[in-house]
Amino acid sequence: MTSLSPAVRALLEAVRWSAPGTPVRWSTVEKAVGIRYPSEFREVADVLPPGAFQTFLTLLHPHQYKRKEYAAEIRGYADLLDSEAEERGFPYPVFPRPGGVLPWATVGSDYISAG
Repeated sequence: MTSLSPAVRALLEAVRWSAPGTPVRWSTVEKAVGIRYPSEFREVADVLPPGAFQTFLTLLHPHQYKRKEYAAEIRGYADLLDSEAEERGFPYPVFPRPGGVLPWATVGSDYISAG
């Protein structure tokens, strides 16, 4: 775990995770989605398997889907977030707009998280 960022190391310690991960082929994923993922998201997905935290927060993990399905899933969540952004007072542009936030998790079965 020494090559991980402090934030990701702290997350793994908080959830008491020490099993080896299965690295994601980020060049393939990023090409399919059309965006470069933040390094900490890549680190988290490389060390944690698909799943949920306390059955509440579910990472939109590239290993959950085939490459094209993953890209479609991300775009679907982005479209959903964008369609409701104004009425919910969401202050940021949404992917694929320049500088737009990218959905990265679902919260419960209710909504999505973006960053």
